[in-house]
Amino acid sequence: MNRLVIALVGLGCAGAIAPAYAGSPVEQGRTAGTQLEVQLPDGSTMDLELRAMDTSDGPLLLLETDTCDADGYCDPSNDYASPLAASALKIDPSTATADLQTTLDGSPLAIAWRPGDGAEVGGTQVAGGSSDATATTYAGNGADVTVRWGDAACTGAGGVGNGVYGDTGPVTGDTTSDPVSAFRLPSGATVHCT
Repeated sequence: MNRLVIALVGLGCAGAIAPAYAGSPVEQGRTAGTQLEVQLPDGSTMDLELRAMDTSDGPLLLLETDTCDADGYCDPSNDYASPLAASALKIDPSTATADLQTTLDGSPLAIAWRPGDGAEVGGTQVAGGSSDATATTYAGNGADVTVRWGDAACTGAGGVGNGVYGDTGPVTGDTTSDPVSAFRLPSGATVHCT
């Protein structure tokens, strides 16, 4: 399933995030996103949405996972967020071009975004409750995506554009997202681009 949506939806949500997080850190910056589908050995499926954002404090990696069994029952999503090394992310300021190189679950991860069909795209993620929450949204241009993660390689779709990220954690003292280093892919899983 591809979660790319029309840019107007993303832009509308971008305007809603800042007031919702008044008084807490809100970052804006160039953002690149894509989604992977992971087939798990027990027959369930994990949707893994990845977003990399170039913020004023440096690059940030955001992951959201949703796991659904063969009957369509889905576990609540798990969210991960961590800063990246300064050299890990490069995003062009005006085109749908970006490159991410990092490590995920002990394996090298390299994602390349290149201009696609020019369609406007975007996406939104919200996690947590009323007092401890994170949210991110972006709107931009569609991109063709190439992913290399350990032994897996695939091509799919994504987007690159301008994004907003808000986190109430510094205000409430509660954390919503786990560090990216806590993400684990089950043994025997196979990765596909969407």
